Amino acid sequence: MVFDTFALDKVNRAVHVHDHAAGKAVNAARVVHALGEEVIALGFQGGDSGELCRRELDSIGVRHEFIEVAVPTRTCISLIDESQGTTTELVEETGPVEASKTDELYRMLEKYLSSAALLVVAGTLAPGVPEDFYARCVKLANDHHVATIVDAKGEAIRLAIAQHPTFIKPNRGELQATVGTRIETDGELIEAMKRLTSQGATHVVVTDGPAQTIHTDGIETKVFQMPKIKAINPIGSGDAFAAGLAVGWVRNQSPVDCVRLGIACGVANAMTMYSGHVEKHDVEQILDALGKSE
Repeated sequence: MVFDTFALDKVNRAVHVHDHAAGKAVNAARVVHALGEEVIALGFQGGDSGELCRRELDSIGVRHEFIEVAVPTRTCISLIDESQGTTTELVEETGPVEASKTDELYRMLEKYLSSAALLVVAGTLAPGVPEDFYARCVKLANDHHVATIVDAKGEAIRLAIAQHPTFIKPNRGELQATVGTRIETDGELIEAMKRLTSQGATHVVVTDGPAQTIHTDGIETKVFQMPKIKAINPIGSGDAFAAGLAVGWVRNQSPVDCVRLGIACGVANAMTMYSGHVEKHDVEQILDALGKSE
């Protein structure tokens, strides 16, 4: 919902409203598709809102296979105040998922991993999904020699790290929640990242909004300064980042170049009105700018 100006405790009339499929898996899949790579989105969907997601992905040619659940897919609202350049997110909590549905999703994943190059798992686990679900997914991917990206926090990512994912991609706040200690300086941030590589993650990438992105493999660390842009809607930029990271990896780029492509996709997403949307020429221009900055 877009407003000329938004005021709390007032009647606010939106000048533009747009319903579209979103969520971490959907956003990432849409961006991978926009970059020209084959992708399939897996997960849970339910109710009319879940059907809307399916129809939209069908309309743009993104493959998907979702497990139907009883609880409707949640609806989240982004409020964009054009006068202030701010975005406020109203997020509905995810409903519970039956244990049998989790097992069904796991079996579906196993079916697709036999022909996959990389797996992205992302987001807060729904109630009813065990905390070790992402860890099980990473182990299954490793058994099939498939690279992995984990974008999560807390116990879910701690358990996944022990299974040696290729990349973990928390933001600064999520990293702090994962290591369980307050992080105030970049030095403390990098030390925490290196600690996670010693625990099993091959690469750790931490984003910090428009400020910077840091990558380490436990030995070498690189800090990327983010390009200056006029952001329209930053929602979904982390998912777009994960998509760029994934595309770079399947194209056999170096880890640093994978991160660079992730940054370009995340920034390009923030330049659009909708989450999980990028324009290919924006991504290419941002990549050029990042290359010139070195």
